[in-house]
Amino acid sequence: MLSLAFPGAAFAHGDEGGVPARENVLQAIAYVVNTPDDMDMITDKLTDAKESEDQEGVDMTEVDRAMQALDQGDMPQVRLLLEQSIGARADLSGLDVRHVLQVAPGSSTVSLAAGQDPGTLIVTDELTGRGAWSGSDSALIGIAAAAAAAGVLLGWRFRPAHSIHTLRRRAALAGRSADQKGGG
Repeated sequence: MLSLAFPGAAFAHGDEGGVPARENVLQAIAYVVNTPDDMDMITDKLTDAKESEDQEGVDMTEVDRAMQALDQGDMPQVRLLLEQSIGARADLSGLDVRHVLQVAPGSSTVSLAAGQDPGTLIVTDELTGRGAWSGSDSALIGIAAAAAAAGVLLGWRFRPAHSIHTLRRRAALAGRSADQKGGG
């Protein structure tokens, strides 16, 4: 009953010093990719990363540069700097390919996929949709329907006069009559 009379204060941001900076940076990357307009959440995660007690595996100078790029609104640069700060980057050139089990700078172990953990640090861009139905889509469907109708029509027009069943029955009857003539 006393707990209802004197409720404790609710803090939205408690002591987040226990969350590793690497986790905060990963969450900031996710916000940059999925909700790039949500500057407050991105800034909050980067501030939490800077205030974190466990900054192992994170280059904080890159995080500072990412915060400056965020202030300028350069989201691709923010993402690139944050990925570089944790040693993750997608190699698009083919020139700098690291072995998959090579330990990232500042890390003591390799993070492999286990359970719910995806085992990767790269966050990919979302796939673009197909788009609206267009006139060329309608034309393609019309051509496909015409080809199907032509196939059915040609199959019906050039079908054999007698089915396999009829031909087998005739052959069997012809064989019996030959046996009867030869035997009788």
